Amino acid sequence: METVIDLILEIVFEAFIEGAMDASVSRRVPLAVRIILLAALVLLYGGLVYVCIRIAISQKSLVALAIGIFILVIVILAVRKKYKEHYGSNADA
Repeated sequence: METVIDLILEIVFEAFIEGAMDASVSRRVPLAVRIILLAALVLLYGGLVYVCIRIAISQKSLVALAIGIFILVIVILAVRKKYKEHYGSNADA
């Protein structure tokens, strides 16, 4: 039963994250909602990175530190890719 709940929660959170990322750059969604969704995503990923790095510092674990830095880099690259998809290739400047 526990694995079914884990699977359902994973699907729900994945749908929320993907939907929030798409909605945060859509012009059809009101600006206030886009800002709230973007803030929720930043808090979610920022909290995850913070917890990983905090554990790494308190436990003196290089593995946890590497995981935290890896997640941070992946999130930055994903945001950059989404920004370029939405605003075109001239967004580099």
